[in-house]
Amino acid sequence: MLFHHYLFKKPLLGRLDEKILANVSPEKAKYPRFSSYANRFEIPNIVDNVDFSGGFTLEGSRFNGFGTSENPARLFFKYKGKTKVEVISDFISITENSLGARGAKIIIYLEADSIVHPSLNVKYIKDTRLLTLFRTDKGLEKAPFHDTYHNFDIYAESFKWQIDDPVIEIGAIFGSSARQVILESVDYFSKAKYASIMGRTREHPLASLKAVEEKEGSNTFELMDFARHIQLSTTQAEVMLINLSIDGFIDYDIDDKLITVKPKTNQYILANKGDIDYDVIELSSNVRQGDNASLDLVNNELTMKGVRFFTLSDSNNVVIFPEKGTITVKKNRDIKFGGVVYAGKFEFFGPEYYFDYEEFTINLVSVDSARIKVPSFEPGPDGSRPLVYVTNVIEGIRGTINVDDPTNKSGLKSEEFAFYPIFDCVTESYVYYDSPRIYNKVYNREDFYYQIPPFKIDSLEKFKTENLFFEGTFYSAGIFEDIEEPLVIMPDYSLGFNRELPEDGVGIYDDVATFDNEITLWGKGLQGNGTLDFFTSESVSEAFTFFPDSTTGFTTSFVNEERAAPPPEVPEAHAEEVFIQFYPYNLTLLANVYA
Repeated sequence: MLFHHYLFKKPLLGRLDEKILANVSPEKAKYPRFSSYANRFEIPNIVDNVDFSGGFTLEGSRFNGFGTSENPARLFFKYKGKTKVEVISDFISITENSLGARGAKIIIYLEADSIVHPSLNVKYIKDTRLLTLFRTDKGLEKAPFHDTYHNFDIYAESFKWQIDDPVIEIGAIFGSSARQVILESVDYFSKAKYASIMGRTREHPLASLKAVEEKEGSNTFELMDFARHIQLSTTQAEVMLINLSIDGFIDYDIDDKLITVKPKTNQYILANKGDIDYDVIELSSNVRQGDNASLDLVNNELTMKGVRFFTLSDSNNVVIFPEKGTITVKKNRDIKFGGVVYAGKFEFFGPEYYFDYEEFTINLVSVDSARIKVPSFEPGPDGSRPLVYVTNVIEGIRGTINVDDPTNKSGLKSEEFAFYPIFDCVTESYVYYDSPRIYNKVYNREDFYYQIPPFKIDSLEKFKTENLFFEGTFYSAGIFEDIEEPLVIMPDYSLGFNRELPEDGVGIYDDVATFDNEITLWGKGLQGNGTLDFFTSESVSEAFTFFPDSTTGFTTSFVNEERAAPPPEVPEAHAEEVFIQFYPYNLTLLANVYA
């Protein structure tokens, strides 16, 4: 019989089956039924920017595409002339308003790579031009999307694409309470997950897959071969296989009962033995409303929202807390983000970082400051040394954090690479003392600061408090000449130093006066223990405080020698405890006695 339809330029040759049934509406009618003899037709623009390939059937008023397992029907969804999404199915529903499929294989093309799912439901609405790819909680539909461009397995309910727009939204099915999307690195390994797969079988299921694969000499074999090896019924074995497929270890063809072992199986076996390196990168998005992620089909970047934190190295304690919960995943697990980076006992705050997966480094593109935690000087009641925050931060830093050696992403070789993480600062950085806690910001950062040249610090997780220091130069707003003294952790957990002065002292405030003995820079500002000589006076104190425009302190001894000429005339004075107020730029010293 010849069948005529507006989609075809020529009539189709096929078979017509007719059956007359009473009280059947046109929408539910299955007859007349027409099947084309040819199972392959190419129809460009079956819908604008959507091509079709496959055979056709007519059931009542419903027009459907069909194929076989060897030669399935296909839909090609295009953006700017290039196929971006391909739907592969034995059966495709074609109505006046929509296209659809069940249990369809999906391929999303990203340059030479792709995102693939073995079995999804597909719905395309012609009016809104919205394509929805969604899964249920049944069987293989729960399997992850395998992404070879970003190198993640994506656990998500749906991909939604308005096909005239370059962005695919990833998230929950409409009406679903599930608000989580997880990206798991293809090299991810978890001992807990490995143990959970074991179940009650005598042999680990992954080891069983490997054994059958070696016996058959192929990574593809039949359900019966696997069931025979594990000594279970085919029904019991199939349940196990579906779960393994959901976890991304195999591809399982339910129709043909064929198992294809994926590389992840061997990776888990070897990683569990400690024979290969692996990573612990898992990105989890949880949102209250809206979509979890979006995929840009122009630059192939995958942007995730609702990411509270993720771990790059559990052994080295490198954890990321993204700003506003947003990250951008690029090719091969490179990640762009802002926020807070915890690397050992260092914390970095800034709007822009770039994680390079292959090098296993974090590039500090734009960072505001770094804060440090150190073990306390004194142990607690239980003998441990709790961590204490250093009160200063380091600003102006740029460089890299080497999370671990690129061959040791798992941290298995912790003894060989014990000096990771490493912070390599390639620019000058600064420590300021303009906190409101220090005399209400009296030390202006413009001229009172410690400058640190480029430096490198290793063992960010394991360093000892007493061993942490920074070489550099202290600029004191003209109080003292520039001082080169290592910056260390002071007893009050500030960054500072103690500096012994020459016996004959040093000039201060442009040599208006001299000071000898010792100075200290710490959380109480710039202080001195020694003798201040100005004009005819000598003031001795254990705690002078030096400010940019003055010096104050209580003395243990104060002496002023009498002088009549030349002017000014000053009397002789002797005291122990007086309060000194020295204003060098007014050439004034006030000594106040408090009863």
